[in-house]
Amino acid sequence: MYTDPEEARSDLFLAGAVYLFGPVLLRFANPLFGLGILGQLLTVVTPLLVTAMVPILLARYRGNPGSHFGLGGQRFAGLQWGLLLALPIVGALAVALALQGVLAPGTLPALVLAGGSLAAFAANVAGWVGLGVLAVFATVKARDAFRSDLRSTTDGVNEVGRVLGIAGGVAALLLVATQGLEAIVLLLPLGVAGSVALLLRRISGAGTSTRATLIAPVVLLAIGPFNPFALFFSAGRFVFSVWAAAIVGAFALIVAGSLERQRTAWPTVALTGCLALFVPVSFILIRLP
Repeated sequence: MYTDPEEARSDLFLAGAVYLFGPVLLRFANPLFGLGILGQLLTVVTPLLVTAMVPILLARYRGNPGSHFGLGGQRFAGLQWGLLLALPIVGALAVALALQGVLAPGTLPALVLAGGSLAAFAANVAGWVGLGVLAVFATVKARDAFRSDLRSTTDGVNEVGRVLGIAGGVAALLLVATQGLEAIVLLLPLGVAGSVALLLRRISGAGTSTRATLIAPVVLLAIGPFNPFALFFSAGRFVFSVWAAAIVGAFALIVAGSLERQRTAWPTVALTGCLALFVPVSFILIRLP
């Protein structure tokens, strides 16, 4: 299916604007979050409003089928690969929580850190699903919008991953050394790095992509938790926002690299599902309602 590059760029910028400014506008609805069932419903729905809603509406408006975003064949193999990509992240989080003594056998870390609240757990699932949808949408739209500067997908992922690794690693060390934060701050980036390493082994060899196709979803998702203004008020909060941006950016890189190499979004479905069950998105995305 042919997609006009101008339309693709317009869709990409619109989704990014809602993701960036949507949480700011939703703060005006904060009093409603304390209204019992309505508040719990809003807690679950609001992450989807700023992430998945615009991509889904734009895809329907443009007449883009699911296959345009990689939801075609290779379902079983793609789901298996997505589960494998999730293992290093889930394992790192489980070790961190076990070291902190807050994880019992047979429990879901995301539910534990949500205080046992089913509404908060459902909001966590909605948050990760929204990020997955936004990452896939941004990758496909960037591919349609920017069709020059072809390069090896492996080289592109390696280049962007190196930058994210340095930023996340330095931020993690600073947080542990200066703020005395828990082991999760140090171990979660290691788990994400393990997933990127697995991705690089999987996509090595033939396959090309554009630089923008890999960078666009990374930058788009990373601007969510990144807070440059915190530098003027709290150095620790600024460093934490860099750490969180590197984590979310690496997630987008994994989605983009896998989608570009295999042209299927099913690995993202499995990866996102695992992260929704095990990783507390509210701990990373400090700007989401």
